[in-house]
Amino acid sequence: MKRKPGSLFLALVMILTVVSMGTVAFSENETDQETEAVTVPASDENLALNKPITCSKNETGFEVAMLVDGTLGGHWEATGGFPQWALIDLGEIYQINQTRLYPANFRAYQYKVEVSTDNINYSLAVDKTANTDEVDCLADAFDAIDARYVKLTVTGAYPSSYSGSVTNLHEFEVYGGDTALPPASTFIPIPSPTPAGNPSNFLKANGSLIRNNKGEGNNVVLCGVNVGGCFEMQSWMSPLRGAQDDWTAHHTLADRFGTETMLSLYKTFWDSFLQESDFQKIAAEGLNMIRLTIYYHDFMDETGNWRLKPDGTIDFSELDRVVATAAKYGIYTAICLCGVPGSQNGADHSGQQGETRVYDDPFWQDMTVKFWEGLAAHFNGNAAVAGYDLMNEPMDPVLEESGPK
Repeated sequence: MKRKPGSLFLALVMILTVVSMGTVAFSENETDQETEAVTVPASDENLALNKPITCSKNETGFEVAMLVDGTLGGHWEATGGFPQWALIDLGEIYQINQTRLYPANFRAYQYKVEVSTDNINYSLAVDKTANTDEVDCLADAFDAIDARYVKLTVTGAYPSSYSGSVTNLHEFEVYGGDTALPPASTFIPIPSPTPAGNPSNFLKANGSLIRNNKGEGNNVVLCGVNVGGCFEMQSWMSPLRGAQDDWTAHHTLADRFGTETMLSLYKTFWDSFLQESDFQKIAAEGLNMIRLTIYYHDFMDETGNWRLKPDGTIDFSELDRVVATAAKYGIYTAICLCGVPGSQNGADHSGQQGETRVYDDPFWQDMTVKFWEGLAAHFNGNAAVAGYDLMNEPMDPVLEESGPK
């Protein structure tokens, strides 16, 4: 619907002309002055969707166009501190009355929204420069205002929510109209339950996005929690009394009670540590992924022999239980090898504190390859497994420097 803020009128422009005879002459010009029309959009129309957009800065792979692409699978990222701005050209003048901002990781970014019809003179529409709300969608309503250019400026973040200096925003939407607005967009969870063999839930990267249906389906934003301390001990989170690391604990128990009893004690611990109620609580928080950290020695001995079930197959039954229970509540599992054969960093959370041997000794290298071949073959085709972290935090304390090897 179009409206004209000014009506057609006749202007008499008196042009003073001085002639050589000293007389004065006047002329009349009829001028039709009409300002640009203003569109009142449908209430469910996101006016910013795929519109031209510029910004103060963005990073490769996280371009500002992702801020208006209609999905929550990617995000605009700008490093270097605050403020950072993004400017959208709606293409014509609209009457707008609400914006929606979707911050990454529920960060309480502080921001303002300014609007203009000419990209010169701006008016303040939204002032959230003191925002403290940690939510997935920040919806701001205001009195209807004419706008073609909409400028979002991130001025900072509420310190208890985010103490960093990087701007990460999933989406920014602009609306107008007189009726009720559509519901806010939501992160796309995986279907619940998640049958392991259902290919529609299988995740695959598609450019910078993660999509289900083997990369051809919907965007999936993985929001999850770390589940450490179960299959590998970490002194800061689940300290061992009387043992400096998992390796020591395994051998101490095996020496006292035998290998079978040692494994039985660990199984009792694992079953108690992660129960079905834990996954219910994780799902209730709106999360759809867990990062499950593991130690190779739970599934393989130090000579490279697999721990087997009575039927002779590799005993991944505890991992199967966790993955299946997580999937029951719509939760993907990312499996992270924190304890690599031979240790990848010499820290207690690598399973064996002390010297790293995996980088220089082919014995431990071959065992690491064997471990991943066995685990990957076991979960091959299982859609509930989102992915793998092949080696957590690789470093060499002997060289006193960290970093990938």
